[in-house]
Amino acid sequence: MVKDILGEEGLHFDELNKLWVLDSEVTQQTTELKEECKNFVDKTGQFQKTVGGLTELVDKLAKKKMKAGHSGSHL
Repeated sequence: MVKDILGEEGLHFDELNKLWVLDSEVTQQTTELKEECKNFVDKTGQFQKTVGGLTELVDKLAKKKMKAGHSGSHL
């Protein structure tokens, strides 16, 4: 009965009888979301590195092509 009253007020006990403001399910979902966000940020960082490398490669190829085009026109 006391747990029901506390639950209505947003207070919950875990399996060790610790008092929590959030329900244990909400706490679990929050932890999972935190991990998913970390993974997303890590993958986004990897993607940015890959795109940066690709951009550098395209720039180098464009410069080589420009040099080849200019040197051929002097003949």
